[in-house]
Amino acid sequence: MPTPTELKTEIQTGPLAAELAPHVTAGDHIAIAGVLNRPDYGTIVYQRMVNFRTVMAEIDPVTGASILDKLEAAASTVSTIKWALYGIKSDTGIDVGHPATRAQIDALVAGGVLTSTEGAQLKSLAERMGSRAEALWGAGTVITHEQVAEALRS
Repeated sequence: MPTPTELKTEIQTGPLAAELAPHVTAGDHIAIAGVLNRPDYGTIVYQRMVNFRTVMAEIDPVTGASILDKLEAAASTVSTIKWALYGIKSDTGIDVGHPATRAQIDALVAGGVLTSTEGAQLKSLAERMGSRAEALWGAGTVITHEQVAEALRS
């Protein structure tokens, strides 16, 4: 959650400041919160547990199978892939939104284990459109009109 000072700075100088300015002038805290919470700001990464079923269901089956086959083949020579594969094969899965997992996917692409398209599709399983508030303060962050009022009083 943002501090009142962080929120005030965002309202006054952030990329949505011009859109927010008329609402600030009018004292419309509800409208300001609405703009900051509008889920069309950009792509955000969030925690998402993914297993082989998710890969096959949400990535086209041919590409999904290719990703899983490549991971299976590389698991015998790369320890981190071997352990990640245990997670992918489990009911729980692995968190493809976690920075370490995303870095490993990037390393697999750089090392030629996965194509850039396969890596992007795997990482996209933990991406969605989000609000400016979420982009700044994390997935699931919602700014209330009370927070806006407090920030603008400070």
